[in-house]
Parts: sequence; structure tokens; C-alpha cells
Amino acid sequence: MSLSVEQAEELIKRWVKESIQELKPENPATNLPKYRTRYEVRDIFKISLPTIDRYIKLGLIKSHRIGRRILFSEDDIQKALKEMPVKFSRR
Repeated sequence: MSLSVEQAEELIKRWVKESIQELKPENPATNLPKYRTRYEVRDIFKISLPTIDRYIKLGLIKSHRIGRRILFSEDDIQKALKEMPVKFSRR
């Protein structure tokens, strides 16, 4: 079997494209965990920022420092919501 240069190039290009498609994840954005800021967590828990800081120190809410930001994963927020004692407000 003999191939022309153009046919060989086309076969190589097709093989490379197929190989890249096999290695590429289908939807990489769905695999990433969702992170929330302190302000979003404040609104979810209906508590103040200093209270959030105190809960972090007490280990009630797990935080992640990414660069200079403090972020909270959605999983950690849900876990804290289930385990957190009920807080009564005067509103």
C-alpha cells in the first residue's frame, strides 16, 4: 500500500485530532467545586463577618485560603448548615 504525501498528511492530522479529543475532558467546568465568598456565606447563614471569622477559628465552618481570599466550598457550607446550632436573632 502506498500513500501520497497529501494522503499521509491527512491521515496524521486525523489521527492527531482524534487523539486530542480522547484526552480532552468532556465538560471540565462541571468537575470544579463551587466556592463562595465571606459575603455570600454571611447572607446564607444570616450572621456577621466577625461571627464567620469566629466560626472559622472554632472549626464550625471550614475555609480555604486561595491567594489573599478566603473562600468556602459549597460542600463545606452544606455540612456546616446541617451541624450548626440554631441561632436566634432579635429581628
